[in-house]
Amino acid sequence: MSDALAEVEATFEFLESELGFTRDGQRRANGGFEVRYAKDDVGVLVDWYPRDPLTVWLVRLVDGGFPPKGKTEIRADSTLHYFDLGDLETVAGCPETDQRSLNAPSAENARVLASSLRTCGESLLSGDTRQFDELQEHVKRRAREVTISHYGQEYARSLGW
Repeated sequence: MSDALAEVEATFEFLESELGFTRDGQRRANGGFEVRYAKDDVGVLVDWYPRDPLTVWLVRLVDGGFPPKGKTEIRADSTLHYFDLGDLETVAGCPETDQRSLNAPSAENARVLASSLRTCGESLLSGDTRQFDELQEHVKRRAREVTISHYGQEYARSLGW
């Protein structure tokens, strides 16, 4: 069996060789892995953990570094830092990759995600960070709709919606 992390790193190497990103670390944990790439205010995080799909995150860096990743309560006044590739595909009008079906961290699945990132993230990967604002508005709009439909208008108002 080949090393999945090495395959993913080889597939996303274009971020370094073609776009000037630097690999900002990698780690193995909980049976999975993550690898980070950074350039100016833009980060790319590729991760995989058992029972989760191989996932690409676009990250709004803070002072050149990756902010803590975790559960974020999405409120009207929240500043979001992590956006998955599916959000980027929607905002950019690209065909959606069904990331949930990419459960194995294989070279083939990594190529599918890297191809979408290359196409849909061209301006963001080239340093046009205005797309982060579009991504944030997209995620907040979706969060507002879900909050209202599941918890009601009154609770949504308590979150600033």
